[in-house]
Amino acid sequence: MFEFFKRKSTGTHVFSGHIDILEELTVLSIVKNNNVVYLNLKKDSFFALDSGGNDKLKGSVSILKLIDESSNTIEFFVAFPEGLSYHWSQDNPYMLRQFEITIHAIFEFFNDKKIELLSRKSVYQTQYIYTFRAYRKTDHIFMMNRSQTEGYIIYNNKIKRGDGNMIIDTYWRK
Repeated sequence: MFEFFKRKSTGTHVFSGHIDILEELTVLSIVKNNNVVYLNLKKDSFFALDSGGNDKLKGSVSILKLIDESSNTIEFFVAFPEGLSYHWSQDNPYMLRQFEITIHAIFEFFNDKKIELLSRKSVYQTQYIYTFRAYRKTDHIFMMNRSQTEGYIIYNNKIKRGDGNMIIDTYWRK
């Protein structure tokens, strides 16, 4: 049987497979308390080579951040296609409703799979951070916001966060 979830002896979680939460949305990565617990580098249909030969996401990424009452933080890096980018990058009721629907779908996904990443008893504060461009290399994903003031590199079990220049320099040197 396909094993979607397993627990390592270190207490971290490792997921395999795709986490497609809504028709056009997929989770690229999950970070819990600064530990990468899921990284999907195999969602080929979401990426295409750009004019410079870089493997670029055909859309954008938003971060859905959940913080429980003990300050445990879970970040979902959710990819969505370019056609939805306009609606997901505007500060309007439609965008906020889409985030709410997405968070609900994430909870349902994990409950249906009986994966205990999210606590049913916790009350979560939510933050929505949008939008990021994303690029993929063999073993990691690079994301940068449009103003290049915030970026991420996610690989194996690590995440690097920083301002645009630091993240860009680190990514292109890898």
